[in-house]
Amino acid sequence: MSNAPAGAPAAAAESLSVQRHEAEAIQKRGTRQLLLARALFMAASYVASVLLARELGPSDFGVYGVLLATLAWLEIVSYAGVPAATGRLIPEHQDEAGAVERSARFVLLVTSLALFAISWILAPQVARVFHLDGGTWLFRVAILDIPVAAVFQGYAGTLMGLRRFGPLSVGQAVMGTAKLGGVLALFVAGFTVAHALVVNVLATTAALLFLLVIYPPRGFLPSPGFVRRIVGLAVSMGAFVISLQVLISLDVWFLGSVWKGPGAAVGQYLAALKIAQTLIVIPIVQSGVLLASVAWALAARDREGARAHVLEASRFSIILSAAACVIVGGNASSLMDLLYSSAYAAGGRYLVVQLLAFSCFALMDVYAHALMGGGRQRVTAAVLVSFIPIVAIANLLLIPRLGPMGAAASLLIGMGGTTAAIGVLVWKQFGAPIAGRTLARVALATVVVLVPALMVPARGGLVLVKMAALGVLYLGVLWLTGEISAADFVLPSARRDAAAEA
Repeated sequence: MSNAPAGAPAAAAESLSVQRHEAEAIQKRGTRQLLLARALFMAASYVASVLLARELGPSDFGVYGVLLATLAWLEIVSYAGVPAATGRLIPEHQDEAGAVERSARFVLLVTSLALFAISWILAPQVARVFHLDGGTWLFRVAILDIPVAAVFQGYAGTLMGLRRFGPLSVGQAVMGTAKLGGVLALFVAGFTVAHALVVNVLATTAALLFLLVIYPPRGFLPSPGFVRRIVGLAVSMGAFVISLQVLISLDVWFLGSVWKGPGAAVGQYLAALKIAQTLIVIPIVQSGVLLASVAWALAARDREGARAHVLEASRFSIILSAAACVIVGGNASSLMDLLYSSAYAAGGRYLVVQLLAFSCFALMDVYAHALMGGGRQRVTAAVLVSFIPIVAIANLLLIPRLGPMGAAASLLIGMGGTTAAIGVLVWKQFGAPIAGRTLARVALATVVVLVPALMVPARGGLVLVKMAALGVLYLGVLWLTGEISAADFVLPSARRDAAAEA
């Protein structure tokens, strides 16, 4: 007969319930903190880009854009998978978090410095490929950001794993404001492509220094065992990141090479794509939070808690994505006219499809990071890799017939297909990933808002007024149906989060 006190099972159940509630509060707080930080980062970056475009002129700004786009791909390769692997391992090895952190930093320094050296050597070839005058020197200035960004991302993985989302949020905000401040300083130093690239490096450095001050490194010697585990995890997680970037780029690559129609349509498509891509902010602020939350729950053998995290992340994605689709999509042509000019208004039809595609992207990313938090990173990466040829064939077949609309449809096929496939895997591992009542309430709000969105015309600045009113109506319906409440707009108690982390 057991000697355990009679109340032990009840006490254990109560303790688990408290832990689950605190973990959910941390997830909500982290998501909202990162959302605010990312909004500030995007706003500051947008203003900085507008200033650079105006002051550099179309030719030099084009050179700057090509170099930054190339840099972005190199940086993804340099750290792809390592931050996620770090966030995954720390919950499993809470007593050895410092060793995980040191090992991740070592891996990132080795890979980023190696890539930096290779890029430095190949700089002349890169300049010739992109036909950049003086491009060798400019490219070498740009790649100074590679090791700095890699170490910053290492900190991001560590802080995600420790569920310290506040410092990471501030770090991202520091990066955005530092970039805007640097661009403003160019009114004194002078606007050149080289100066703009230096500002980009200094902004990343400022964010990294901030994290170094508030969270000093806990030693420098890596653990060989953790190095091997991080590399093993990073390979499959990196394959997911790189495959995802390929999938959301295929439409532009094929449109530029296959489409033989008027160039104006391509310009309209790309302008619409810039608007639709703002939905990427949803997975950006959620992915690391969700992965760490699921990993912590599964490390505590709390499967129900892990599912609760998935449900909350799905709810957040669906509410925001549906709002974007109905409010922005319902005013697509008018918004294109307002933001770009009447010559771009026809691109509104592409924007509607692109919004649907990136809404699927946001939900798919939730599912993918839930699986990776549960250790199924290989199958997640395999799903995305398997869809690359499917989407490539769709582009080859549809673009010659439908033009840019074919590219948009191919993007939707890729995002919708991967969302369905990964969603099935999540359902098998965690149960239904979306609450039926959430779907019903969001669908009702969408229908209610869609009617005035389509039936009430608005032009010029009134489009923004109309969209704001539709946003209020959308939130009002969700409020009346009980889907959202005041708690959704208030950060959970920092004291509670601190207690949970302890």
